[in-house]
Amino acid sequence: MATKKTTKKSGKKGIESSPTIDNSTPEENSLKVESIVEETTDKEEDNKETPEEAKAVELEEEYEIPVLAQIIVENYEGDIEKGFFHGNGEASFEGGCHYKGQFVKGEMHGEGIYTWPDGLVYEGNFERNRINGKGKYYWLDGTVYEGEVENGVRQGYGTQVIKGGKKYEGEWKLGKRCGRGKMDYDEEGTSYYSGDWVDNIRQGWGMRRYPSGSIYVGCWWRNRRHGHGKMRWKNEYYVGEFKDGIQHGRGQHVWLSKGKSDSSQYPLRNIYDGEWKMGEREGYGVFFYANGARYEGQWKRNAKEGKGKFIFKNGRVYEGEFHKDHIVDYPDFTMDHATTPDLTNIRTRTPLPSEAAMSVQSNESRNTLGPSFQLDIPIEAQDDADQVKNIVIRYITELRKIYSFYSCLGIDHEKDPEEVYVMDKLQFWRFLKDIKLHLRQSLFDLDLILGTRHDPDQPVLFRDFLQYIVNLSAHIYGSNNLAASVKRLIGENILKYACTVGGLIFSDPRRTPHITSYRRDAYAIFLALGGESLTARQFLILLKTLNLLSKELTAKNVIDVLASDDDLIRPEENALNLERKIVFLEFLEALVGCAQVFVTPDLAQSAVRASLTPSPPPSMTLQEPQDAEIIEVKSAVSLTERKSSSKAFIKEDSKASINVAKTPG
Repeated sequence: MATKKTTKKSGKKGIESSPTIDNSTPEENSLKVESIVEETTDKEEDNKETPEEAKAVELEEEYEIPVLAQIIVENYEGDIEKGFFHGNGEASFEGGCHYKGQFVKGEMHGEGIYTWPDGLVYEGNFERNRINGKGKYYWLDGTVYEGEVENGVRQGYGTQVIKGGKKYEGEWKLGKRCGRGKMDYDEEGTSYYSGDWVDNIRQGWGMRRYPSGSIYVGCWWRNRRHGHGKMRWKNEYYVGEFKDGIQHGRGQHVWLSKGKSDSSQYPLRNIYDGEWKMGEREGYGVFFYANGARYEGQWKRNAKEGKGKFIFKNGRVYEGEFHKDHIVDYPDFTMDHATTPDLTNIRTRTPLPSEAAMSVQSNESRNTLGPSFQLDIPIEAQDDADQVKNIVIRYITELRKIYSFYSCLGIDHEKDPEEVYVMDKLQFWRFLKDIKLHLRQSLFDLDLILGTRHDPDQPVLFRDFLQYIVNLSAHIYGSNNLAASVKRLIGENILKYACTVGGLIFSDPRRTPHITSYRRDAYAIFLALGGESLTARQFLILLKTLNLLSKELTAKNVIDVLASDDDLIRPEENALNLERKIVFLEFLEALVGCAQVFVTPDLAQSAVRASLTPSPPPSMTLQEPQDAEIIEVKSAVSLTERKSSSKAFIKEDSKASINVAKTPG
C-alpha cells in the first residue's frame, strides 16, 4: 500500500534515466525561413521574405529545449510503494528542475508537469521517464507548442503559437516541420502558407497568400516557387512554369481590366501565351490584345524581336521583322483611319505588368464588323467573299450573343455581370457538339480542319470564332457557293441548336465549378496517356489496366458513357466505333460519367465521412471539406491516378496537385 513521504536525497540518484528532451541544434530545430527572393514581374511586395516571416525564424533559436544528462533527486514529496516513488508525487532535482505528476515504480509515468530552471514548462504525457504522447511546451514569453511528442521531440501533429500571434499548425518530424502544415505569418491570418514542408522549408505543393492579397498555388522547391503553378495578383494572373521563384518555361499571363468596351466584341483582357525566361517574355509566344489584335512570333526581354506576324483589330495582317517591340518596315497596305485611328504610327507595344489593358476604344459600331474587316476565304471561293461577309454581318448580333453565352460556361457570371469573357477551346468544343457538327466529323478531325492546337486553354477570340464558322461551312457544305454554305450552317445548325448545352460538365451549372477545378490535373493525365492520339478503345483499355472495371462499372457502362454524347461511338445497335479519337473535353466528360457509375452511394457516404474527419483539420488543407455532390468529381480525376504507382507516366508536379486535392483525412 502506497504511503506519503517527504524524502531528501542530497547527491543520490533518485531516477537513473532522465526524460529525453528535444535536443536538436538551433539550426535543425528552427522555424527559420531562409531569406529568399520570390521574384515576379514588378511584384516586389510578393517576392521577398516578409517581416512576419523573418520574425517567425526566431522560434526554435530562442526556444531550444535543454538537455538533462541525468537527474539527481534532491527532494521528493508524495506516494511511495515498496521503496519506489509510486502514485502522485512532486520531485525537485539537482540543478533546479522540478516535476509534479504521476510516478510508476520510481519513474515518471503518466500525466505530469516538468519545469526547467529557465522557466520552460512541459505539461503532458510521460512514459518511463521519457516525454512521449501528447503535451504542451510553454515558454516564458507566451510561446506554446501543443501536440504530439516522441522522446521529447515534436513528432506527429501539433500546433506552435509564436509570440505575437504567429502560428504553425501541422505535421512534425524529429522536431522539424515536415509533411502537411500551415504557417500564419500574421495575427489576422491574411499572410500564410498552407502546404507541404520538408525539414522546415516549403517544398512540394502548397498555397501562399501574401500580405498584398496575391496568391500562389503550385509547386515549391527549397522555399521558392518552382515547377508548375498559378500566381494571382489583383488584376492579373499567371499559369505555367516557375524556376527559382519567377516565371520560366512555358506559361500564360493574363492582364484583366475593370473597364468595358464600346463593342462587346472585344474581351477586356490582354493574354500572353508562350515562353518565358527569368521572368520575361522570351522565345516564341502569342499575345492576344484586348482590342482583338494579335501578335504571333519571337520575343526578347518582354518585347517583340525577330520574325513575327501582327494581325490588326480590323483584320489586316503584317508579317515580317520586329525590333524592340516595333515593326521594322511600314506595312504595305492602305490604312483605314475610320476604323483603326490608333495605328497611324504602327506602334505595337505590349503592356507592362502594371498596365491593366490596352485601349479598347474603337469607332466601329456595336453590330457591324467595320468595312476593313477581313475573313480568310478559300481561293476557290474568292468570288463569294463579299457575299460571305454580308451573311456574317446579317447574323452578327445572334452570333455575338452565342459567343458570349459559351464564353461564360463554367463561370459565375453573376459575380461580375459587367465582365466580358474570352471563349476558350474547351467551351468551343462544347459549342461544336451542341450544334451537332461532331455527328459529321469528330472534334479531333474538326480541329485538324481548322488547323488549331488541341489545347483546352487556347483562347478563341470573336474574330476567330467567325473565321472558324466560315471554314467549317466550306468543309461541311462545300465551297462552290460559300455564301450559301455559311448561311446554311448558321441557320440549320447554329441558330437551331446552339445554347442548348449537353454533356456532363457544363449542363449543370451547380456542378461545373467543382469539375473544372480539376481540369488541369485531368489534362496532365490526358497528355501523359497520349493526348491527341487517344481513342475510345484506349480509354476503355486504360480503365481495365487500372482494374477499375467492376460489377458497378462494366465495359458496357463505359461504352454507354462514351456514346451518351456521341452517337457515332455506337452508330448502330450492334456496331461500335472505338477507334474514334477523343479530345480533352470528351476525355474529361467520360471520367465524370464513369465516376457517376463507379461511385456507389456507400462509397460516397464514406468519402463524406472521411472529408469531415478532424485530423488533419480543415484549416490545414487547400481544399475545404467536400459534400456528397462532388464526390464523383474527385473520383473522376482519381480514376486514372492509380496507374502512377506502377508506371510513372504523370509529371511529378501534376501528381502532387492531384494528391493535394484528395479529400482530407
